[in-house]
Amino acid sequence: MGGGGAVSPERPPEVLAAVPASVSTALAVGSGCVAATALSPFILTIDRSVTEYAAGRSGMFTALRTATGDILMRPNQVLRSPALWMVIGVYGSTYAAANVIDEICERAHANKQQHTAVKLFGVTAVNMSASIAKDAAFARMFGKQIAVEAGKKAAPLSMYGFFALRDLLTVSAGFVLPRLVAETLVSSTGMDSGKALKTSQLASPMLMQCICTPIHLLALDMFNTPKAAAMERVSNVCRTCPQPTLIRMFRFLCAYGIGGILNTSLTGWHRDWSKERYFDASVKEGVSSEEHKTSGDNR
Repeated sequence: MGGGGAVSPERPPEVLAAVPASVSTALAVGSGCVAATALSPFILTIDRSVTEYAAGRSGMFTALRTATGDILMRPNQVLRSPALWMVIGVYGSTYAAANVIDEICERAHANKQQHTAVKLFGVTAVNMSASIAKDAAFARMFGKQIAVEAGKKAAPLSMYGFFALRDLLTVSAGFVLPRLVAETLVSSTGMDSGKALKTSQLASPMLMQCICTPIHLLALDMFNTPKAAAMERVSNVCRTCPQPTLIRMFRFLCAYGIGGILNTSLTGWHRDWSKERYFDASVKEGVSSEEHKTSGDNR
């Protein structure tokens, strides 16, 4: 369990019975939000830079330097910006959804196939809704100025379609593939399971960007150049693809690799805490009561 990271061992039925579902759910949501908030400034920097570069407003590294300078030199301004809170909203809701689905599936005793299917569908639905809204807003905030001015009009539906495809692949790489890749590594190479899980969690989101970044750039091109021939779009994507692909690989290493491991660590912490708070305490209380009763009977 634990969205986007290594799979935590399932808790025994007696522990699940002792820990209130409302407490576990609240802690699951909190863990996801904390993990997302810790990484959002880095994600914002890259998202803004790629959007500006795809629009031709600046070079890739110039955009990165400007965005990084804003965070370092004007943190108060960045903290008040809608863009940062959009990013926190996307990843906070995504990790929270993954954690809550893990919680529900564990308590419902869902099998592995059911858990995987529900998690892929649920997390994709949440991530896709939040991410498409955020990227459409970013295209307006940081996109090509002529498109933004004309573009007080609605963004084309084709852009949303490509964003949706990108998000399906991204969520699969962040929340479903790592477990499958880890199992393959363990069975084929004999790698330690913990190491295999961390390796796959770091590698899967990064490598998927070789597919997702061209799709992302194609979606942005739909906004920046509403009327273009197919070959012109291919040329635009190929021209702008190399640098954003590399940058976005590191972005998703952070968002779903390091973020996934952080989320898993927080999930493990709150599970240990809730077990100690509700299950271990009740066991100790029961033992103490039994000892007191036995002591009284002996008198």
